[in-house]
Amino acid sequence: MPIGQPIFEDVPPDHPARECICAIVGAGIIAPLSMNPPRFAPDYAVTRAQFAVYLSRVMNLEPRQVAEPSFADVTRSHWAHEFVEAIYARMIMAGGLADPPRFLPDEAVTRAAAAIALIRAKGLEPLRPSEATFADVPPDHWAFGWIERLVDRASWGGVVVAAGCDAGPPPRFCPDTVVTRAQLAILICRAFSIGA
Repeated sequence: MPIGQPIFEDVPPDHPARECICAIVGAGIIAPLSMNPPRFAPDYAVTRAQFAVYLSRVMNLEPRQVAEPSFADVTRSHWAHEFVEAIYARMIMAGGLADPPRFLPDEAVTRAAAAIALIRAKGLEPLRPSEATFADVPPDHWAFGWIERLVDRASWGGVVVAAGCDAGPPPRFCPDTVVTRAQLAILICRAFSIGA
């Protein structure tokens, strides 16, 4: 393929996530939406089930078979069952507190939830600086320490794994905004040094 030509029809050469998309697709972590025509669907939201699969792949976790499913909504017949169980066993992603417990596999992943899962997947702890980096993630926010760790360059060897959604002033992180496939490609690519 000539240099500068898009690999996917919907990921042009100047797309900000193009390199990371190519890297994670090449590594077999996230599959294209289709190959004929070649499309990645960079703006599609990522579901919790899909995220569990992607994290399992990047962490090289074996799909986990269990006699009794951990979640009422991810039964043994669910396409992502073994990946969800693998991620849950490592406490990378948890389910809801409903009785019986539910994973909400079709719910879109938010930026805050992605931050927590990525930090846990890397074996890191929350970071608690004296001042908040983002106006919409104050110290009393439930994901404060996780988000602060995700955006802390020193925690990632100087690499910017994630930034805010709005430079401001004041800067914002948009913790409740859903994560797209392109955004997740960047997060995984940088956090796990895929294609580096």
